[in-house]
This record gives sequence, C-alpha cells and structure tokens, in this order.
Amino acid sequence: MGRLDGKVIVLSAAAQGIGKASTIAFAKEGAQVTATDINGEKLKELDGIKTKVVDVTKKDQVKSMAKDFDYMDVLFNVAVFEFLIKSSECISLANFFIFVWSFYL
Repeated sequence: MGRLDGKVIVLSAAAQGIGKASTIAFAKEGAQVTATDINGEKLKELDGIKTKVVDVTKKDQVKSMAKDFDYMDVLFNVAVFEFLIKSSECISLANFFIFVWSFYL
C-alpha cells in the first residue's frame, strides 16, 4: 500500500526533468497520475501513466483538460515561463511572480 493510494494528481511539464521524476515517484506511491506536457513524444516514455498533451499557456487547452476530472487532490504545476531580463534591469517581486507563475492552472 502506497502513501498516495487513491489520490488524483495532475502534473504539468511532466515529460522530463523534475516533472518526470515527480510523476514516476507519485505513481510508485499509488497515485492516479495524469502527466501533461507540450512534448507528446517524451510523454510516451511514461509507461503505465495516463498522459495528455497540454500547453498550459493556452487557456482553452487547460479548460479542456480540467473537464476530464471530477476532482484533483494535487495539481502540481511544474511548468515555468522563461523570460529574458537585461542584467542592468530590475524587476519587482510582484512582476517576477506575474511573469514566472501566471499560468492558467
């Protein structure tokens, strides 16, 4: 019996790196995992795990995916929005959170 038996967990950016490692760890602990990513080919490497190609920067795709679930115990947004900033520029903490964490999830 795993520590996450029966838990419904959805992850974004789950095809590689931290997202993939987290997906595999959650599944090993018994969770019902859905791994999402924009890279469908990489998602195919997650044997035995439910996957769905979703671009979390596209509101319609996120809404469509959300309709697949009655509820979620955990929504793990691993996706990161990358932006460039000149070394001479400053960015406020508020703008940092807007740029980095403002996804539709």
